[in-house]
Formats: sequence, C-alpha cells, structure tokens
Amino acid sequence: MTLFLSKITSPYQALGQPDIVAYLASTFAASDNNLSRFLRENTSKPHKQLCYNKSSTKRILRGHGAFFSQQKAATWRIILTTTSNGTQNTAQKLSLWADILLTRANNGLHFASNIYDQEHYHKVREVALELLALASAKSVEDFEPLHADLFAHRAPIPVSDAAIIDEQGRILLIRRADNLRWAIPGGGLDVGETPAQGAVREALEETGLACEPVALVGVHDSRLCGTVSNAQLYHFLFLCRLKPGVERVDPPSHSNEIKEMGWFAEDVLPDDLDPGHAARIPEAFRVWHGDSQAYFDAHGS
Repeated sequence: MTLFLSKITSPYQALGQPDIVAYLASTFAASDNNLSRFLRENTSKPHKQLCYNKSSTKRILRGHGAFFSQQKAATWRIILTTTSNGTQNTAQKLSLWADILLTRANNGLHFASNIYDQEHYHKVREVALELLALASAKSVEDFEPLHADLFAHRAPIPVSDAAIIDEQGRILLIRRADNLRWAIPGGGLDVGETPAQGAVREALEETGLACEPVALVGVHDSRLCGTVSNAQLYHFLFLCRLKPGVERVDPPSHSNEIKEMGWFAEDVLPDDLDPGHAARIPEAFRVWHGDSQAYFDAHGS
C-alpha cells in the first residue's frame, strides 16, 4: 500500500508505505511484536486509487497526527491505493488491521490485571475504530451502535497445534512453563492467518524449529477432549514435518513459555501430559500411520 498526500491545488506528492507502517508499528511495538511484524511485511504494488473524503482525513490526522498538523489536515486529502488483482484493496487491509487491533485489545482487556494495561488497550481500541472509520469513509460515531459486538470477547477461541513427527516415528513435545506438563506445541491464532499458518508459527516460536503442515488431523472442541479452560476453544491439530535444511532458532522467541522439549515414541509418551493433549496425540499418530480421515466432534456435550 502507498499513501499519497495531495494538496488540492498542487501535484501529487507521495509518502511511501514504510512511513505509515513505521508509525503504526512503532506505536504498538512495545505490546505486540506480531502486529509490528505484520505491518512491516504487508506491502502491495500501487495501482487503482481509492479516495477518502476530507472529513475522514481530518479526523485521522487530528486524532493521531503522525505526519501533518491539524491545520494542514484541512487542506490535504488522502488517496490510498488498492492491489492490482483486486484480491485485497486498501479498505480491506485497513479493516484487517483494525480487526487485529480490536482482537488484541479485547483479549488484553479480558486478561488485564492492572489499570495501566487497561488504559493501553482502551487506546488501542480507539485507534482500531479510527481505522474502521477510514476504511468505510464513515465517522467513529457511526460505529456506536456496534460497540457491544465490536468489543465483545468472543468465544469459542481458535487455537492451532503442530504435531511434528519425525521419520523415526517420534513426536515433538514441549513441557509448558505454566503447569509443567507435556504438550504439543501450539497456541492461539492471530487475526489474518490460517489455522495451518498459526500452527507453524507457534511451533517456531516455542521450539525454534521450522516445520510445514502435512495434513489436518482434526478439529477438537475443548469441552470434549479434556482441555482445562474457562473459555471454549476450537483446537485445530495439524500433522507436521520438519523443514529440511533449516537450522533451529536458538533460543526460540517464546522460550519463556516452555521449560524443555523432547522427542517421544508413540509407546513411550510421558505420564504427565497436559489435559486434552493425551486424547489428541493418538489422533496425530493415526494420521501419520496413513489414516487420512480428519477427526471432528459430531455431537456436542
């Protein structure tokens, strides 16, 4: 995406994507490295132009004056470009960024334990609403009736696990730092990624090992597989294999989440497995042995 700032009576001047992305990324870098990385990496070639009205421009620059003063905002307009193939235009990208911020803020407020974190996440919400308004050429006030839905902590929560099994038939498990039990690498999905991408990312963050998905083992409801959680979770479990020729990242970026990791044969699994994983590990081996049928819960609790 390229952001063009054009004075009404003068030729176009271009302010490149790195500038706007750098501003957004630096704003949230302290609290969310994943978001910062997403903003840095998401680029597209400028083609078609999508114009936003002057009031939208003034509102954004007045509330979050990254580049121009409030006075200049009255005489500048923003022209945002879309992708050439039309698969994701600028409005869609802005909406996705807003969705990322809203999800982070809602989850953060759900678990925040002090007033300082709560204030931070409320500010993130404000920025997300500004992005939604810009994407739709509406005012922030237009979203007031939707606050209950936008700010809800949604459940079920999607999570993805990577069952990495090597050529010797051993599965990679991690010992979690929070309860000291063995588990399959995995965790919550980020907005904008597929379940398979989430499983691969979580495995890399926790173990430092790069893997690739081979097959969907199944989708498990946390209430039906023994997972201990106050919220309902949907577990996406993928059979994965290590990427050949890729060295392990040491230490992993999220090494604080695990105590150790190890490879275990199917018949010598540790006794102290994390609740919920004991039921899903056999499913991973089932698919590894050649049964391609993905598991799903046909009936509720």
